[in-house]
Amino acid sequence: MALLNTSNLALLTFICYLLLVRICRYRRVNKTTAKYAKHEHDKLELTPQEAQQIVHDSLLYDAPLTMLLGFQITLFKVFGISSIAAMFFKSGHLMRETDLNKRLVDTVTLMSTILCNAFPPRADTDDASNPRAAIALARVNWIHDKYQINEDYLFNLALLIQEPIQWTNRFNWRPHSPLEKKAIFILWTNIGQSMGIKNIWSTYEEMEQWTESYGQKNMIPSETAYKLSRTTINHFVNQVPKFLGL
Repeated sequence: MALLNTSNLALLTFICYLLLVRICRYRRVNKTTAKYAKHEHDKLELTPQEAQQIVHDSLLYDAPLTMLLGFQITLFKVFGISSIAAMFFKSGHLMRETDLNKRLVDTVTLMSTILCNAFPPRADTDDASNPRAAIALARVNWIHDKYQINEDYLFNLALLIQEPIQWTNRFNWRPHSPLEKKAIFILWTNIGQSMGIKNIWSTYEEMEQWTESYGQKNMIPSETAYKLSRTTINHFVNQVPKFLGL
């Protein structure tokens, strides 16, 4: 009987632990959903600042790994567009592993700075004295100023929205909520507008249809895409410990 009671107590403790984990895990997203429930009910759009706060919490707490992997896959996937691959290949910046690593680090640093600091800075908050996001965005615009902004930029923007969401939905312990998905879309489209990208979609569904159509027309095999992809794959494989045999 004592053994049975001990077993029951252990089972009850384990169930309570799982329940506590469930409550704590969903506490942040439930709080966020409740906070912006009025937006859903009254069909109100999130402001860029509200969208950024939602994305910030998701990126730093609930889905940091899968969202980061999604960003990295975006940097790899754009090589499938022949015009983008040709541009990178011509620059020569990504054909050496050291240059590729610098691009990855610079991109993640700039994007993280934009996402984790007030965007755009607001005069009615303390963030007005923190210009980091504005400086990072200006740096991004300066880097891309030498290139003509066209639909390739629009495709890249779409991947920055879609890939983190898709990777989180597939591999994270929970998918993004509809509110988080909307926030990611609103924040990135505002960043795209600040970069001067034209013809940005008005809805996530419109973006999905456009991206699929654009990819089918323009994502074709090319020698430059292969060389860039091979360099990128080798870079990531080299990060794996040798004893694993890769």
